[in-house]
Order: sequence, then C-alpha cells, then structure tokens
Amino acid sequence: SDSAREVLDALLDAGTAAGVTLLRGRKVTALHPLEGGWRVVAGEEAFRVKAVILCAGGLSLPRTGSDGSGYRLAQSAGHTLTATTPALTPLTGPGRWAADLRGVTLPARLRLSAGGKRLAEATGSFLFTHFGYSGPAALNLSRHYLHALNEGRSRDSLRVSASFLPDETPESLGDWWRVRSAAAPKRGVATVLSERLPARLAATLCHLADSPPATPIGQTLRAERNRLLATLTQLDLPVTGALGYEKAEVTAGGVPLSEVNASTMASTRSPGLFLAGELLDVDGQLGGYNFQWAWSSGTVAGRGAAAWVQCLVQR
Repeated sequence: SDSAREVLDALLDAGTAAGVTLLRGRKVTALHPLEGGWRVVAGEEAFRVKAVILCAGGLSLPRTGSDGSGYRLAQSAGHTLTATTPALTPLTGPGRWAADLRGVTLPARLRLSAGGKRLAEATGSFLFTHFGYSGPAALNLSRHYLHALNEGRSRDSLRVSASFLPDETPESLGDWWRVRSAAAPKRGVATVLSERLPARLAATLCHLADSPPATPIGQTLRAERNRLLATLTQLDLPVTGALGYEKAEVTAGGVPLSEVNASTMASTRSPGLFLAGELLDVDGQLGGYNFQWAWSSGTVAGRGAAAWVQCLVQR
C-alpha cells in the first residue's frame, strides 16, 4: 500500500500481541547502571529494568521528535561519539541561473573534489530548485560534502561538478557532435542539445559556455564545441552548504560500531545496554538502506537483549 501508517500499525499490533507495555509521553532523561540491571529515569518516574535497548534516532527531521537525546544517554553510559552531520539533505547554491531552472529534473553524475582530488561521486536523478539542488544525486552527495566541511576543509576548497549526460565521455560526445553536425549542419546548437537534454537546460548551458544558442551546429568552431562539451560533462555547480537536519533524511555519525558487539548489538562499554538504528555511526544512500539498517539492527538488539535477560534469570 506504500502506507507508513500500515507499517506503524503492524509494529504496534505485534507489540500488543507479545505483551508489550507502551508508556507514552515519558521522556527518558537518565540511565544509571545497577547490579544486574539499569535504573531508567523518565521525569519524576524511575523504572528498574534488566536490559535497555537505546534506539532513539539521531538529529534528522526534528519535527518528528528527534532531538539527539539518545547520544547524550549513550555518552553517559560510557560511549564515545563520532561527530554528526546531516545526510541525505538538499544542497544549497546561490547561482541565479540554477534558480531559473527550478523544476528541471534529469539524470546526472555529481563529483565532489578538493585540490584536484576526487572525494566522492553520486549518480541518479537530479533536480534544480529555487534554493539549489535536490534529487537522489544531490542528496547522496550531501553526506560527503558536509563530512568534508566537518574535517576542516573550507567551502572555497570544495568543488562540486555535474555531468548531465552521465553515460557519456567527452570523447563519445565529440563523436555524437560530429555526426549531428554532418546530418543537420543548419540546426541551432541549443536545438541539437535539446535532443539529449531539457530545452531550458540546453539553452542555459549554451549561455554558460558563451555559445549563442541559435548558432548553426555546423558553424561552431572547435574551441566553442570543446567549451560546450566541457559544460555538459563537468559543469561547476556553486554550492554554499546544505539545508541541514530539518530536511535531512538521516544523521551521519554517532556511536562507533567498534563499541557494540555486531552479533547482539550489545554495548561493549556497559553490560545490559544494547544500541540500534540511527543512533549508531551508520548511514546509507537513498533506496531503503537506512530503513533496512533500522529494522535489522533493531531485530538483532531485541534478540540480544532477550538472551541477556534470560541469562540473568537463570543465574
């Protein structure tokens, strides 16, 4: 049905069938280790439990309740924290020409580099917006862009470039150009490019390459052709940052995986504590990978906590 509500209802129904008690509206403010268990403080209430599964999410989409409190609870239990950044969030850019293209979408390959060294690439659907760039390609690249800033690189040192014909190389495009030039030498450059690109983008790329859109393709000089092909395959996109946690679909960073037992998701710092989901330093690309991590790590943590409690009971 593609309905998130049905997923939620299925989880709640399964919990009810298993005898789960949900305590709503109680914010956990502290965890204190005890002999054979934990003291969980929620406001003025406190609960003594044998095991705790900490899966409070990250900082992304705060309107859903994510506030990073799980990180503080994990740190209070002895865990460290890899610096967090938004991930899968749109990129912002100041270019007027990009804003004029808002609504245009097409396949693209984005490349992030610094000092001539490639740092990351992302390929997929790309969308021009009034604030910059969105779509899977931009969202997937955002994690690497923000991570580079977190590592101390300056915005001025980072370059984001786009190829709007990601399956082509400058050489293959050169061959295509020569074929089209021979077949229809009087057709305007923008009209020819519109065979492969949205018309608005084709016209804009001509202006960026300093090539009059109406120039017959058969009359373009080699230097002009080379500028156009470079604009098609490695156009610099002005990027100033990203929209942040408000629009981010996931949080990068968190508790390092080295501090949990991968077979049970048990904390290696605090016995009886288990961690799962976005709280940990795991983030994936678009495509369901982050959902899969949430479900899988939650399942393993649940089974691990149940086995831990059973061992305590049998002692």
